[in-house]
Amino acid sequence: MSNQNEGLITFDLTNFTIHEVTECGRAVRTMGVGASSMEAVAGRIVNYLYDTLIDGQTGERACTLIRFFKTQTYADLDDELKSFAINLLGGSTPLPKMKCFTLLGTVGENEEWKQRGSSNGHRAIPLPCEEVIHQIPTDAKSDQAVGTGCAFSCETGSSIPAGY
Repeated sequence: MSNQNEGLITFDLTNFTIHEVTECGRAVRTMGVGASSMEAVAGRIVNYLYDTLIDGQTGERACTLIRFFKTQTYADLDDELKSFAINLLGGSTPLPKMKCFTLLGTVGENEEWKQRGSSNGHRAIPLPCEEVIHQIPTDAKSDQAVGTGCAFSCETGSSIPAGY
């Protein structure tokens, strides 16, 4: 643990010890207390990480952008997110069981990174087939990110634009 930053304990991400990971995890596990929604918890978590993860050499924030995603089926998206996903698929209507990464929380240096609704391409990322995971520019590229043994469907023939 590095120092105190506006009352928060900060963590040097370049030297993140197991003790610090445990302390950070402990704090994150308390973020749901009193929250009214998953979005509220996600917002708390991304803001906490944004404020507490630092570069130990500069003292500056270690992350320029932090996002929190939930995996859910297309059928479970609200109408606005369904439209967003269809748009990313080039107008193709996906199968109801198709998985999507749904943005629940976001914070970052740029103004448009501070609100979910301002995201131009990440509110609901459709995953029409397993290969799409490898195109997503995040560290969540494994099957574990979408659920162990997740079954993907490529029956629609949909594809995702390059960069997603």
